[in-house]
Amino acid sequence: MPTGPSRSALIVGDHLESAHAVLAMNESLVPDDVLTHFLQAWVEWARGDTVAARARLERIGVRAVRGDPAAAARALDKAAAGDTTAALKMLREITRTAALDPAAHAGLSDLLLPHESAANEAAIHAFAAKVLDPANPMAWRRWGLCQAMSRRYEPAQRSFKKYVELAGPAASRDEDVQRWMAMLARVGPGGDIAQRSLRDP
Repeated sequence: MPTGPSRSALIVGDHLESAHAVLAMNESLVPDDVLTHFLQAWVEWARGDTVAARARLERIGVRAVRGDPAAAARALDKAAAGDTTAALKMLREITRTAALDPAAHAGLSDLLLPHESAANEAAIHAFAAKVLDPANPMAWRRWGLCQAMSRRYEPAQRSFKKYVELAGPAASRDEDVQRWMAMLARVGPGGDIAQRSLRDP
């Protein structure tokens, strides 16, 4: 489900209370807006109100069930064989008919993230995957990557740190994340790039 940047930016920045308030205002203005309900459902899930989240998904015709655990794997097999179009179609269908399957959201995010035009959709599915399966280190890695690519540097640092905490020793061998964390330390508060930007505006 494509997402507009203005409605997803607060979520990507981990400003969930503000996102909840803005989406509630959007709902009051346009009660039947599908995208608003889709985004708000995951914000509600992240805030612990899974009953409201399930009801909201069902309200827009999205089934709040887990579905076939092998369905996402079959879609990703299509992608691995080179048929990304078919894989995307299958994963989007799974997120509509079995929205509580974190693997479907994760796979969809992974396929979309390399495409800048799909960055917002990729981020929201990464967020859904994370809130549905918060003990999965890869969910935090994916979320951190979405945040970093959206220039949400401090939230990205927190997400990568959570990934390292959950992944254990394997994280030290993850060269991509190690590079991202080093870069984020430089652009974050106290980092040399951040300090240079303050001296040379």
